[in-house]
Amino acid sequence: MVGLSLQANDDDGAKHAIRRLFELQQQRVLTFNEFEIKFKEYLLDAPKFQLERLKLICKQIGDAFNEINRQIIEQVLNYLKETTAAAANDNASLIKLVESIQENEEVKFKLVMLIRKNSLHTTKRITAINIEIFLYIL
Repeated sequence: MVGLSLQANDDDGAKHAIRRLFELQQQRVLTFNEFEIKFKEYLLDAPKFQLERLKLICKQIGDAFNEINRQIIEQVLNYLKETTAAAANDNASLIKLVESIQENEEVKFKLVMLIRKNSLHTTKRITAINIEIFLYIL
C-alpha cells in the first residue's frame, strides 16, 4: 500500500513539474513575441537608429530569458529532490527533454538575432538609397 501512495505522489509531482515547465515555456514564447514587437518598433526609427535603445531592448529580453531559464532549472531540481529512486529513468528523460528545449531556444534566439541584425543593415542601406534618390530628384 505504501508503494502505491509513493507512486501516486511521484505522478502528481511529475504532472506538476511538467505543467510548470509548459507555463515557463509559454512565458518564453511571450518574451520572444515581446522582442519581435520591440524590434519592429525600433525599426520605425529608420534612418536614425539609436544603438543604445537596441542594446537596452536586447538586455531586457536577455534578462527575461535568463530568469525563465533559472526558473526552469530550479523546477527540474526541485522535482528531482521530490521523486523516489523508482522514477530515476523518467527523471533522466525529463532532464534530457528540458536540456534539449533550452538548447533549441538558445539556438533559435541567436538565429533570430542574426536575422534581425541583417535586416537592420538592409533597412539602413535601403533608407540611405531612398535618401539619395530623394536628393537626386530635388
